[in-house]
Amino acid sequence: MGARGPMKKAKLSLAPSTPVSKDREAPPLVAADPIAKAAWDNAVDQLVNQGIYQNCDQEALERYAFLAGLCRRYQKDCLESGGIQVTSTGYKQLSAELSCLLKTSSEMRSLERALGLNPEARRSMDLGAIENKDELTAFLDEAG
Repeated sequence: MGARGPMKKAKLSLAPSTPVSKDREAPPLVAADPIAKAAWDNAVDQLVNQGIYQNCDQEALERYAFLAGLCRRYQKDCLESGGIQVTSTGYKQLSAELSCLLKTSSEMRSLERALGLNPEARRSMDLGAIENKDELTAFLDEAG
């Protein structure tokens, strides 16, 4: 420590200096649910294409994929029930499924921002969209 606090370190870079891990298999809990597995595969592919996928992302990605599966189930239940329930006194209120859907989708949005899975998060992380580009085009765009 310096006289006035911790010493300044070099600015962190988004591109890791160590090679990216090849471990991209979905955890067993995610692999058991087809919707969660599809969300896992999509998120991992997107992070790999951006060049920012690392092993430390796996727990957050697992939570994101699990929440994606839950959201789909809550959406289905809400469409069937209408999202409103009537109490015994005739009072109308949000159904439990709709409340769970709102909480789950809120958590998913925060994970999307943290992982860089939506366009707004990629802009704030200074990552360009390289989706649907071949390797040569992506390389030439990076070179400027």
